[in-house]
Amino acid sequence: MSYHTPISVLVVEDDGELRTSVVAILELQEDMRVVGQAANGQEAFDLCQQLHPQIILMDIVMPVMNGIIATQLIFEHNPKIQILVFSNSSQSLVDEALIAGAAGQVSKSGNIEKMLLDIRIAAQRVS
Repeated sequence: MSYHTPISVLVVEDDGELRTSVVAILELQEDMRVVGQAANGQEAFDLCQQLHPQIILMDIVMPVMNGIIATQLIFEHNPKIQILVFSNSSQSLVDEALIAGAAGQVSKSGNIEKMLLDIRIAAQRVS
């Protein structure tokens, strides 16, 4: 799959080591560009207003503002941004995030290639 403009991604994860690892993986992709990182939902909301990413990988359980509330706020302000729940949380929390406006789920412990494919598929919905 080839893109003329890289897919812009915002990574939202309160675990700094995991966030750094995900960013490193995404930055190795020729068709993706990490435009920002956030450690909580409030930071994610604020960065969205500045950076306008196409895709957000959004953790659910975070301090300050959780991913469900952040998803709802971001979706209300810009429904074109594709928010992928990035979590191993219970299905009920994932369902809440989907109801709040998330476009899908990416498992933290899942296959990296599947995560990259899910991002690429979500990016096609933005175009």
